[in-house]
Amino acid sequence: MKFKYLKNLTFFVFFFFVIGIFYKVDANAQIVNKNYDRSFTVNEDYLEVVETKKTEIASYGYAVPYGSNEAFAIFFPVESDPKAGEKIQKTLDSIKITNEVGTDLQFSYEETESNNLIIKVPFTDDITYGDPQVITLKYKSYGLVVQSGAVFDVYIPGFPEGYDLSDGNTSETINTKVIIPNEMPELNLSIPKLDVTSLSNGDKSIDIDFDKLKGDTVWLQIGSEQFYEFVIKQEVPKTTNAPIVLNTVDLILPRDIDSGPISQRVYYEEINPEPYSIKEDSDGNLIAEFKLTANRNQEIYIKGYAT
Repeated sequence: MKFKYLKNLTFFVFFFFVIGIFYKVDANAQIVNKNYDRSFTVNEDYLEVVETKKTEIASYGYAVPYGSNEAFAIFFPVESDPKAGEKIQKTLDSIKITNEVGTDLQFSYEETESNNLIIKVPFTDDITYGDPQVITLKYKSYGLVVQSGAVFDVYIPGFPEGYDLSDGNTSETINTKVIIPNEMPELNLSIPKLDVTSLSNGDKSIDIDFDKLKGDTVWLQIGSEQFYEFVIKQEVPKTTNAPIVLNTVDLILPRDIDSGPISQRVYYEEINPEPYSIKEDSDGNLIAEFKLTANRNQEIYIKGYAT
């Protein structure tokens, strides 16, 4: 039986969260159907990512030849991340690629100038009519979640503005889902605005339509409470040799705040020396007044915590 082989898959990768994949074919009829499922499960320091691509031939007599490449992109969006090298290696070490029956597949990868990874997986057989191939990529992405205290910023890669799900020869469906486990904090915001579904086990599920990913990256912020430790050191220089003279020093202190949805609570562990007085000015600022001996250099030391 002779097949009209499709040319090797040609991949156009638009860096910074966009991927375009197009098939070059020699016919005007629809030939290739693709289904692309993406799942991102949020953890504290990584996203557990599962991407499955199913490729099937819709027209009898055509085939994608053995050895043609399927490709995936793994993104690292944080610029100038000092731990970029470590994150890339941890992500590479976590990669597992299988076919529809669970057999491990070999792959190669390239690293781009922006530290993104392009994963290439050869098809192990011809893809013919009635004989599709499924490739599943699983990995832990340490580049798509950024933790700052109790707040987690999560980024879901999108697609180029000109990405078309159908070009006459190919037809593609893309499904993207985010899972926020029950033990994670509540979703604080999403850009663009997304609907959240509560699952029976307490997890949260977010289905993202392709239109919301076209030409854009989805940003999720999980958690609304942040914790800070602060230390304030104020040098007070000597101003005289006289042994009895005191200097008066006023210092603004971190304070509690209630402003609409924003609140701040401050807790002090140490203030040394002890303030002479603490007062609030007309703008609500908290002012600590210190009386310090003027004939020697001194330091005001304040340590505390804020939520």
